Amino acid sequence: MKKSIDIELFDKILIKGSIFYLILPILLFIFFWLDEKVAPFMLIFLSFCGFRMDRSIAFRKGEYQITKRNLLSLLVVISLLIVWFYFSGIGRFVYQNYDHRYKNAIFQDLMTYQWPVHFHDAVYNKPAMLCYYFFFWLPPALLGKAAGPFRANIILFLWSLIGLALGYGLFVRLRKKISILETLLFIFFSGLDIIGFLLLHKSFPDFGLHLETWIPQIQVSSITTQFYWSFNQFIPVLIGTFLLLSIDRKKNYIAIFSLLFPYSPYAVITLIPLVLLWTVSENYGLESRFSFNFKQIGSKFRNAINIENVLTPLLIMVVFIPFFLINSKRVPIETAKNWIPIKEYLLAILLEFLIYFLIMIPKFKSNISGWCIVTVLCIIPIFCTTDLNMILRGTAPLVLILLMMVLDFLSEKRYLRRRILLICLLLIGAWTPSSEIYRIIEATIHHAENQEVLTFSNNEYTPESGSVGILTYVSPAQYLSYEEDYQDSFFYRYLMIR
Repeated sequence: MKKSIDIELFDKILIKGSIFYLILPILLFIFFWLDEKVAPFMLIFLSFCGFRMDRSIAFRKGEYQITKRNLLSLLVVISLLIVWFYFSGIGRFVYQNYDHRYKNAIFQDLMTYQWPVHFHDAVYNKPAMLCYYFFFWLPPALLGKAAGPFRANIILFLWSLIGLALGYGLFVRLRKKISILETLLFIFFSGLDIIGFLLLHKSFPDFGLHLETWIPQIQVSSITTQFYWSFNQFIPVLIGTFLLLSIDRKKNYIAIFSLLFPYSPYAVITLIPLVLLWTVSENYGLESRFSFNFKQIGSKFRNAINIENVLTPLLIMVVFIPFFLINSKRVPIETAKNWIPIKEYLLAILLEFLIYFLIMIPKFKSNISGWCIVTVLCIIPIFCTTDLNMILRGTAPLVLILLMMVLDFLSEKRYLRRRILLICLLLIGAWTPSSEIYRIIEATIHHAENQEVLTFSNNEYTPESGSVGILTYVSPAQYLSYEEDYQDSFFYRYLMIR
């Protein structure tokens, strides 16, 4: 006998839970970091806006029939996601990629030190303040203060797992089905790094190599790479991007979009052209069509104005732009066009994403959203920062949207030859995430030890030895702000609790 479940109930939990997941760490930061004269008003206004954000999304009604077949598919999908998640390194239960040493330190210091986090002698024997997009860790770090380090890692593991479940739930909502094949593509979606490596280096890479550095300046990271190297940015971006694609009505999409800024400013920057395009389009989303009636553009912008779309981004910008600007003066800017050959640039953009779009052109040639995504992806490498975060992390939402376009194309009954070619290229591209996963599994099996990184403190500096500790191989400006910088900042003087 078939059983059924109420779709509307699960849809409400999914949408409201996703918004709450994004807004909770922001509220915690406001509560613990901002002055008591400012924090109460911002907490009230942002909570009010968050409560109303789901008005942009029409909850789906009906019943979902549970059969043995779709129940089996669900169990397989859950198993795939749990295995994929487990080997991400979150919680320190398996071998971790190099970048986790800094993430472990951030999480540890958020648990150990009083908020806002200050260090008396962090590096170069100077007082400093933790200044980074660490907001993803705030809920588990708050609980970890009472639970202790080991339980805190379990809490972080569960917090991240909930985030992945919400993000994947939104993915299923957009696709309107639970599919094992689409889940595999979600995990293994990537550009053709293996081909680029072969062409550039004239040799075959070892399986397990971090392949996306074949052209260091242009790394459009795969979904697995984003997740395994920068989960604190990827999970909120995953949820936020799919929330934006889930919106049915032009009401609160700007408010939802602005919630991504604290977690990944780079992702917000790369999405701005697409959000602006949707604002002036006839309808909303990937199927939107642009009307060149400039007389109506003003009215479309006016239609986007409401309490949530104005108040939410205003509060976010007032708080987080000054916070991020505290240490901006120590992060140099340089354009990639000064030091990458044009042939390598063209080869990289072709293999990383452009070849997929060219194959899908018959379906998306009139899709202005698709052209916008490709244009942004082509431009980003020319204006990336020296630490490459704009292209490494800023491309995450665009890669997720490109994945949705690929799935739409593969669902077509037309374009058989193009679909076969696309599938072949996707299988080749799967080498990159497969290599990432294999490296973690292989290192875990052979008990490879992670370098112990516990704190940003005790990084003393002497002219003879240089800097010691976690900041030996990374610019301190990425994570810390020195006292002489932050004490003169707008955030410290007018917003921060002291």
